[in-house]
Amino acid sequence: MVKICSLFLAFIVLLALLIGCSRTTTVIVTPSPVTTTVIKTISPSQAASTTTFTQSSAQPATATVTVTTTMTPTLTTSLYQGSLNCTWTGQANGQTYNGTILLTIDANGDVKGSVVGAVADSVVGNVDLVGNLIAIGVDSVSGTPLATSYGAKITISGNTMSVQGNFAGGSTSGTFSGTGTVTR
Repeated sequence: MVKICSLFLAFIVLLALLIGCSRTTTVIVTPSPVTTTVIKTISPSQAASTTTFTQSSAQPATATVTVTTTMTPTLTTSLYQGSLNCTWTGQANGQTYNGTILLTIDANGDVKGSVVGAVADSVVGNVDLVGNLIAIGVDSVSGTPLATSYGAKITISGNTMSVQGNFAGGSTSGTFSGTGTVTR
């Protein structure tokens, strides 16, 4: 029974590692009717090793096994971590404007940046695992979200990121593009 439970525990730990989660599993083995408790904690670094439970001769051959599992998502460094320097061109109320957008992407894929030109606002958003950037404009003075939304695709070649996208909101619309450096 203990060997079957040990194999089951090893399967659970291996499955968690394949999913990409960090796992700490605590196994409590309490032989019946003896009240002795054996506690074994397996960390992800120990998961590759074989864990064996043994019984002393005074303990019966059957045991009750309780498995308590705590799953902690593993933070993955964003493939797109770095900075981008972009130029933008847009239309507002029938007039053409242009300027720059400076973006920084952190290890979690969170985007922060500034828009300079006819307006001086901020940009906040996120980049997903395949390089899709989704962000909104934020008034740089009050911190109030604006109606402007940004959508773009980021690609990587070596240590260089490139971005091409669009923005729109209210009576404003336009495009932006640029390049930057990967810092991960």
